[in-house]
Amino acid sequence: MRLRFTHADTGLIAHDRPVQSLLLAGEDRRFYPAEGRLDGATLLVSSRQVPNPVAVRYAWTGAPGANLFNGSGLPAAPFRSDAW
Repeated sequence: MRLRFTHADTGLIAHDRPVQSLLLAGEDRRFYPAEGRLDGATLLVSSRQVPNPVAVRYAWTGAPGANLFNGSGLPAAPFRSDAW
């Protein structure tokens, strides 16, 4: 799943680490840990357990360990694409 961000004109950064605190779900609505890879102002999210993702969540747990920032150093807020 590819996510595009507004307010990321200077790109995205994760301090030289994979983006953490990501979850993906398929049509069954079950969320699994996912991996994130930055590509300019987009984030590619994948999980072997979710071959056809329909929803993503970032920093959605009680202790997220979030590490996604825009190029100006502002942190990404927790978000979700689903309304379940």
